Amino acid sequence: MSRNVKSEIKVRLAEPEDLESIVRFDHVAQADSARISQIKCAISTGACWVLVKDAHPIGYGIIDCSLFFHQAFMSLVYLDPAERGRGLAALLISQIESICTHAKLFTSTNRSNLPMRRLLKKMGYKLVGQVRGLDDGDPEIFYLKFMRHKGKSSMNHLSTPHFAKPILCL
Repeated sequence: MSRNVKSEIKVRLAEPEDLESIVRFDHVAQADSARISQIKCAISTGACWVLVKDAHPIGYGIIDCSLFFHQAFMSLVYLDPAERGRGLAALLISQIESICTHAKLFTSTNRSNLPMRRLLKKMGYKLVGQVRGLDDGDPEIFYLKFMRHKGKSSMNHLSTPHFAKPILCL
């Protein structure tokens, strides 16, 4: 008799040991050392969250609260291609929203990324503008969501001093 075994999926703060697993599924990081540096920096400053399935990272998200006009900005949400289309990105984004201590959370995606655009709309993000010239022929679309805080979050490390100043990692 076969049993359905449900995988344990959770979101947690990324640790330095997660970098190798992240690079394994992030095709951009595999070809771009600047992306790896960005992830390392986010991990070292407590700005990177990983989506973990059965103790293995399968996605990650980065939030910064200083570089985007001193507003909270979810700069990256990336899921292992084999895990997409199952609602897991929404779980990761929801976690990032829950720890955001700012009144507004911004994010962006390429115009060509229709699954992400649909997800952001479904999750209540509003289109607020676009920037041309970042990727040839594929404008970056910017979104905003107003956060509804229900009291003080138990995970408000984003308001600690290391998020009050720009994060500069080389």
